[in-house]
Amino acid sequence: MSKKVYIPLIIVVTVAVAAMVVLGVLEWTGDKKAKAPDEVDVEYLEQMQLNPPEDYIQELMSIVENNKDPYTRERAIFALTDIAIRKYETEKIIDFLKDVAVAEEEDNVRTAAYANIDLTREIYPLEKKTSLELAISGHVKKNSNMKLVATISSKVDAQAVIGIDYLHTNIELLSLPYHKVDLKADETQKVEFDLRLKETGEYFIPVTLILSFDRIDHETIEDEVHIIVGEFGGKILSYED
Repeated sequence: MSKKVYIPLIIVVTVAVAAMVVLGVLEWTGDKKAKAPDEVDVEYLEQMQLNPPEDYIQELMSIVENNKDPYTRERAIFALTDIAIRKYETEKIIDFLKDVAVAEEEDNVRTAAYANIDLTREIYPLEKKTSLELAISGHVKKNSNMKLVATISSKVDAQAVIGIDYLHTNIELLSLPYHKVDLKADETQKVEFDLRLKETGEYFIPVTLILSFDRIDHETIEDEVHIIVGEFGGKILSYED
């Protein structure tokens, strides 16, 4: 085949391939508009991920809510999250995913919602809303009582649970090991734990604070106090963040 014939042939093939791609996109677009949520299949969802429409959120939510096939609904959740992550629009879908995670009866669909919430939070972590400060009140010495004082606050209304994770046998807990607290936004509350130091030694007192913002999202802070207990006195070495 001569050079003069070969070059035009390449051009013809290239144009033909481009035309097929365009027709494929047009066919996909037309087909997408024609399908009702209960008629959607996995192949349709795969095409949508490759070329998401402007109203992908509304359409995929409708598929999750109205399609009869659990696997298609599950895949629709993954497609919704994938597109939203790529478009930086996860905050537009997170409440929907939470609703599905809480209310959905189909196990795989509910699990898919939880998994995609976790994926979203891994890529776009929640803003830190909580603070925890620990302090000691009283004498740090053998056979004395002291208080561990936790000062907690939150930027938003939240349910809080704060507790001492564990204690050495030489430290006796004289109060409850944990407390439940209703926190109001930007208000500070103090929680106290009464302790008795029975023997000398070096001890760590770990504290965990868990704030629940709703039935899905929560924030956890772990902190500890490091003390040295002597016969007639002691030291507070650090408050670890």
